[in-house]
Amino acid sequence: MNKNLRYAIVALLLVCCVACEQQDDLNGYDVHHKQSLSKWQEVRGQQGNSYSYHVNFVSWSGFGNTTKITVENGAVTGRTYKAYTRNETTGEREVIGSYVENQATLGSHESGAPLLTINDLYQSCAKDYLVVDKKRNTIYFETDVAGLLQMCGFVPKDCMDDCYAGIRIDSLVWL
Repeated sequence: MNKNLRYAIVALLLVCCVACEQQDDLNGYDVHHKQSLSKWQEVRGQQGNSYSYHVNFVSWSGFGNTTKITVENGAVTGRTYKAYTRNETTGEREVIGSYVENQATLGSHESGAPLLTINDLYQSCAKDYLVVDKKRNTIYFETDVAGLLQMCGFVPKDCMDDCYAGIRIDSLVWL
């Protein structure tokens, strides 16, 4: 086999590998994200740009929190937060902290979900979570039955407890 033919075969194999990798990306989370974002834009156009959503965190050890974000006409207007722990005797949740923020006090507390609209969450999903190294992390992207974003994040493959980094929307209510 002559030298030029070998180079041509190697170049062809490299092109095929790159094309396969790009096809894998197209068949992966990017496509699902774009489909879900399109669905969100469609539903938001029908329902309006006023809604609330809940974000919950629960640790394996029993503590957790819940945050409700309220969005009116495309802008965050409120945040409600409750932190809790599990009573070791009864197993019941006990509230250990809470607050309510309105437009005048938004962002005055450090704890709780960030002050983001669903549009912001879709952007964060694409630029912060779906781009992590797939070899070192397990990536999650899930939608609800309507096709709207429910979960976008990752867990490092060598992590044991409470390692999820990302977005988790538990409920969405139109106002």
